Amino acid sequence: MDVLETDLWSPTRLVIIEFPDMIAARAFVDSEEYAPVKPLRRNNAECTLLILDGI
Repeated sequence: MDVLETDLWSPTRLVIIEFPDMIAARAFVDSEEYAPVKPLRRNNAECTLLILDGI
């Protein structure tokens, strides 16, 4: 598990997005396409962002 943000760790809601692997998930989080969305999410939500190698 790769914990990226820990503002909130008593989740009331979970959003799960599947990627082919950890490298693809990290590439998405660090992508130019996602960059404009990051500040919107961070400024409007208390959240925890995890990348978890799943089942």
